[in-house]
Amino acid sequence: MGTQPYKRVVAKDVADALGVSLCTVNKALSGKPGISDARRRQVQEKAREMGYKADSVAQVLARNPITIGILSGYDKTELEASYSRGILEGMDEEFAKLEKYKIKKSFHCTGDQINIDEVMKWIETDNIEAVCLCSTIAFSKGLPEMAERLAKRGVPLFVEGGTIENPDQFVSLVEVDADISGRMAADLFYCMYGKDVRAAVLIGSLNVPNLRSKANGFIHTLENYGVDFRPTTGEFFRNPEKVREYVRNVIEREDINCIYDASSFHHIVCDELRRNGWQDRVAVIGTDYVKDATEQNFRDGILKAVIIQNERRIGKRIVRIAYDYLINSRTFGMEDWTPPKQERIKPTFSTRSCFVHEKK
Repeated sequence: MGTQPYKRVVAKDVADALGVSLCTVNKALSGKPGISDARRRQVQEKAREMGYKADSVAQVLARNPITIGILSGYDKTELEASYSRGILEGMDEEFAKLEKYKIKKSFHCTGDQINIDEVMKWIETDNIEAVCLCSTIAFSKGLPEMAERLAKRGVPLFVEGGTIENPDQFVSLVEVDADISGRMAADLFYCMYGKDVRAAVLIGSLNVPNLRSKANGFIHTLENYGVDFRPTTGEFFRNPEKVREYVRNVIEREDINCIYDASSFHHIVCDELRRNGWQDRVAVIGTDYVKDATEQNFRDGILKAVIIQNERRIGKRIVRIAYDYLINSRTFGMEDWTPPKQERIKPTFSTRSCFVHEKK
């Protein structure tokens, strides 16, 4: 006996099985109002039981556009470090792919200090259903209150970057694997100097989880290699002059031969070394490309390598998770799909030879 041909379960099959109207089933599976919660659960359970798979094309045509908001601390014209710019470019690329599914974006710049009332007005005016937060404003003291108000309004928060301590403030977090970033830098210096590594580490703040992980990964790796020199750690929290001051002090007071910059300020580090004639004395490994400065510092031989945080991939991923969350919560609730609470993207690195070859 031959096998029966496969018959795809459609919404009408679910309606017939329950003895309800097709309209009721469509409302239950699309998240539209007009039916009771009990009826919605009944329809969703029967649909799962029958193996119903949503027709994504039909659902797109049946629903209104969905707007996902991007909340950043920097205006797009102010971006200098490639990390923040790359995050937004990655987000833009993903939104371009989702445009055919009626997904729209709305960008809002709030600065380092969140104006919560302004943010809530933006969400209401643009009818935003989910917010993707760029880490540049995650330092703001107003974040917990904003997250609470978003939750009360039913707007899920998705975060890029490992700057938030409390996981209850967001649905998902996507970040670079900071520990591996630090370990990569330590491996590269060890290949250059062996056990004679005498390093300094520049980070924004040890209070930021992502930066703390980079420093710890770097230090622990050198310890595992048996390096006796304890790396000196400098905190400067986004202050270029503090970076310059730290470089001068650490070279004058410590017998170092290399600097690991974990915070995308290696262009300032290299410039300070050049100004003081130390470019042949100290090697630098940085984080991310910084406009034209990275190429010049590679060519000058001061910058030996750059740890790449795959910022475009992070930006694309956080938008995709937000989209998946909204679509799944509208159809079957969150029982069939749970978004990742935390997702780490592996970093890569580029050396001078790789970078110069890519630019040709």
